[in-house]
Amino acid sequence: MFYGLTTIHKFENGTAGNISLSTFIVLLKVVGQISTIDNLLPELPESPYLMRRDDKKVQRVRNSK
Repeated sequence: MFYGLTTIHKFENGTAGNISLSTFIVLLKVVGQISTIDNLLPELPESPYLMRRDDKKVQRVRNSK
């Protein structure tokens, strides 16, 4: 992928609008801030679908074909 200087300049100034997530991630790499992406995304809570009533985790079962 190739991103022009104008795109990077708009991104750094906060004026780049309507960019895709993949472009955003690449631009974070370009400006050397990819390591801070963990600060942007919250930690996901455990899914209630994976818990049984007795607070044990549900085991995944693969069905045979």
